[in-house]
Amino acid sequence: MSTDAAVRPKIRIESVHKSYVIDGEQQSVLDGVDLTVNEGEFVSIIGPSGCGKSTLLNIIAGLDQPDSGTVELSGSLSGSMQERLGRTGYMQQKDLLLPWRSVLDNTALGLELRGVPKRQARNQALEFTEAFGLKGFEHLYPFALSGGMRQRAAFLRTMLLDQDTILLDEPFGALDALTRVQMQEWLLQLWDSFNKTIVLITHDVDEALLLSDRVYLMTARPGRAALTLDVPLPRPRQYDLVTTPGFIDIKAKLMEPLWSQIDRTKPGGGNPFSA
Repeated sequence: MSTDAAVRPKIRIESVHKSYVIDGEQQSVLDGVDLTVNEGEFVSIIGPSGCGKSTLLNIIAGLDQPDSGTVELSGSLSGSMQERLGRTGYMQQKDLLLPWRSVLDNTALGLELRGVPKRQARNQALEFTEAFGLKGFEHLYPFALSGGMRQRAAFLRTMLLDQDTILLDEPFGALDALTRVQMQEWLLQLWDSFNKTIVLITHDVDEALLLSDRVYLMTARPGRAALTLDVPLPRPRQYDLVTTPGFIDIKAKLMEPLWSQIDRTKPGGGNPFSA
């Protein structure tokens, strides 16, 4: 995170409410969410499945509109979806790579959609393939890639849009445990190099604490921020940090309110992180 005394909020969410008609009934999804992400920070949002985390990112990205409340991006009030659309990079849960396009052409797609000529877009993507671990794989098609490689390609496509703020919706959720750890360390190195503001949704407590400057814990639906936890762990960080006493102490502070949301009358303990 930036050490500048005059840190500026890149995202400020105040009292955001959102509801949908579900099974014929109006149901509240977000219930007065407050959230602040300062410039250069890495912030994670964690909470039970269905608590509105993805809805919140969709609102920030300009893909959805709150029923009430305010959304500010870079200090300016963004009242409509059109005012927010295109102002953040957004990587959703699935990599959404097009199977008929090579890795290189997939990573350049966002630039092409913005009107950049195809040759120029490809050249810009080529400049970053090594940093993103894609060197030598540029001309393969998505079916030939591992899950981690596909996520790298999707992340490069997002980063090439050159937005100051990046929204990540469980980008590593479908990966095996070892690949996930590798991707977490890779993302830490990349974030430090590119100096972006990142908001991450995750179900993984260790991931949230390892990557973040601050973690927001949301309640079950209707979601609201039940806890804001600063993560005072030194940087740079590596995955072996998760076994240290300092990390375990911070994790305990997050797990206590998290476990309080489990309904133990349900089969399996009512795990709030179940699919």
